[in-house]
Amino acid sequence: MSPRETTEVVNLDDSPAPRSAGRRKAGTVSVFDRHYSDARRKVRRGYSWTTNAAGKAVPKSPLRWEVRYVDTSGKQRYERFEDRQAAHARRDELADQFRSGSYIEHERSRVTVRTVADTYVRTLSAKPASTRQSYGSIVDVFCGRFGDREVGSLVVSDVNGWIADLLDADKSLTTVRKYANVVRKLLDVAVDDRLIRSNPARSATVPTTDRRTVVEDEGTADEYLTPAHLDALLTHVADDYTRRLLRFQSLTGLRIGEVCELRRKDIDNADHRGAVLNVRRSAVETKGGLVIGATKSGRARRVPLSPEAAAVMREALAVEQTRLPKLRRAVKGRESDVADINALLSSLLDGALVFRTARGKQFRGSNVNRALTTACEAAGVDKVTTHAMRHAWASHAVASGVDYTRVANLLGHADSTLVSRVYAHAGGDDELFAAVAKIEASTHEHTQSTHNASTSAVTDGQSVTYQAP
Repeated sequence: MSPRETTEVVNLDDSPAPRSAGRRKAGTVSVFDRHYSDARRKVRRGYSWTTNAAGKAVPKSPLRWEVRYVDTSGKQRYERFEDRQAAHARRDELADQFRSGSYIEHERSRVTVRTVADTYVRTLSAKPASTRQSYGSIVDVFCGRFGDREVGSLVVSDVNGWIADLLDADKSLTTVRKYANVVRKLLDVAVDDRLIRSNPARSATVPTTDRRTVVEDEGTADEYLTPAHLDALLTHVADDYTRRLLRFQSLTGLRIGEVCELRRKDIDNADHRGAVLNVRRSAVETKGGLVIGATKSGRARRVPLSPEAAAVMREALAVEQTRLPKLRRAVKGRESDVADINALLSSLLDGALVFRTARGKQFRGSNVNRALTTACEAAGVDKVTTHAMRHAWASHAVASGVDYTRVANLLGHADSTLVSRVYAHAGGDDELFAAVAKIEASTHEHTQSTHNASTSAVTDGQSVTYQAP
C-alpha cells in the first residue's frame, strides 16, 4: 500500500483555487499513514513512536490513519482514525462533498442554535401576529435546551430526546407535533444558509395523533361539545357579556380573535337572505400587547349568519347601543352643529365593536378563556378553551352533511384537507352505516346488470332474452 493515497483534485469553480501551506488546491483529499512511511517494509515514522517500560517500540497514539484535506477557504484540515477502512470512507465522503459543492466549512457549523433561531424568527415577519407569537414561544422552549449548542453538533438523538421530554411533561400529541414542525423549519434555515448539511429534525421520530378518544368498555367518545353539553356549560358563565360572545362563536365557528375584533361595519345586511359577516381582522395577544391584524390565513371571508346567530348579534348590538355616548345632548340647540354631530355619531357606530366586556373594554382571548375555565370548574367538567366552540361548530357542520370544502371556506382554512382529517369522526356510526348501505346498493345494482347481460343471447341477428325462473 502506498503510504499516501490522494483522490483527484476537485476545483470548486473556474477561478484559481486557494493554496494551503502545502501548496494544494481546495478540495484535495488524502489518507496519510502516521505510523509507517513504508508499511510493507515496516519502516516507522520516528516521531510517531515511543518506547514502553519493557523497552518495546509502541505507537504514541492508536489513531494511525489521518485524513488530510484542504477546505474551501484554503485551510489544511486533519481527521484521525484508528481503522484504515473508516479513514478511506471519510476520504471518499469528503471528495463527494467537494465535488457536489455540499461541503460545509467547520467554522460555519459552529454558529449557535440561538443565532439560527433569531434568523428564523425574523423570517416570520410576514406571518399573522398569532403565528409569530405561537412559533416564537416554541423557539424559546427549544433554545432553552439547545440555544448555546453549536448547530453543527445537533444530531437526531438530541431532537428525539427533546420530543420524549415534551411527552413526559404531559404535552398533547397535537402540541408535540406542532413543536416538532416548528423546529424542522428552524433548522431548515441552517441548511439553506449552508451551516449544516442536513436537518436532524427531519429524521426525528414524531408521534402520530389519533383524533378519537378510546374509552375502555364504553365504546368511543367524540372529542367535541354536543349542543346539550354546550348549553349546560354556558349557563355557568357568570358574565352575560362573555356568555353572549361564546354563544355567538359557537354558532359561527369564528376564531376567538376574529370575534373580539368584529365591528359594526363588518356586518352586511344588504343580502335579502340574511346578514353576512365580512371577517377581515383578528385581535391577537402578544408579549407586546393586543395586536390588530389580518386573519390567521391572511385572507378575508364572508360568513352568513344563521337566524339564531343573527339574534345573538342583534342582542349584542342593542346592548352596545345603550352604552354609546349621547353626543346629541352636547349640541344644546345649536342646529348648525347637528349635521356634524350626526356624522361623528355615524362614524362611531360603524367602527364600534359588536362585543365588549362589562367594563366597556375590548375582549381578549385570555379573558374569555379564564371565564370559560371558571365555568368548567362550576359545571364539574374537564377544562376546555374557546377553540372548543369553533371545534364544536365544525363538527356539527360535518355531522349535518355539509361537505368539507364548504366547512373549510367558512372556517377560513386554505383547503379542506385539515377539515377532512380532523372532523371526519363527526358523522359517527350513522354516517358509517349510510356509507355501507350505499356500497351495498351499488354492488347489488352492478350484480343485477351483469346477470341481465349474461342471460341475453343473439340469434340470427336478433336479441332473444331468456327470463330467469
